[in-house]
Amino acid sequence: MKSIFSLWLVAALLMGCNAANSDARSENVVRGNLRTLSAEDQKEIIHKEISTWEFAKQKDFESMKEIMREDYQAYFGKNILNLTETVSSFQNSFIEDYRMYNIKVKPVSDQTAIIYYNLRQHVTGSEGDKWIPEVASSTVYIKEDGVWHSVFYHETPMGD
Repeated sequence: MKSIFSLWLVAALLMGCNAANSDARSENVVRGNLRTLSAEDQKEIIHKEISTWEFAKQKDFESMKEIMREDYQAYFGKNILNLTETVSSFQNSFIEDYRMYNIKVKPVSDQTAIIYYNLRQHVTGSEGDKWIPEVASSTVYIKEDGVWHSVFYHETPMGD
């Protein structure tokens, strides 16, 4: 009797584990599908992020604003800037040089992705203040009507 009960308990546990594993596998498949972005979408997001910096450097703010959605926000530690404030900060600064590296795109869904990278920048603000030279940056992009737009930018200083 004891061995039948033990056998039944082991079988129940194994069935439970298989069910849990089965659910986890199907959940991963669903999540896996959401996390897949086409190579074209990834290239477009990377191109737009690089273009944003290039437009800021060249002071081509109309082209820069075309990439950003109207509700765009940038978060720089203590400073949270909306689209107008972000453009203004670039209007009042001078970008001598910048370098983006370790660029990666993380899909969140088929309509949302995060691009993240390291940024080395040589930027001087309107009052002669130097921007943090080395930061880890990320931007959230949302695809609407087939077009990717940035909606949120964040950077974190990289210390020694």
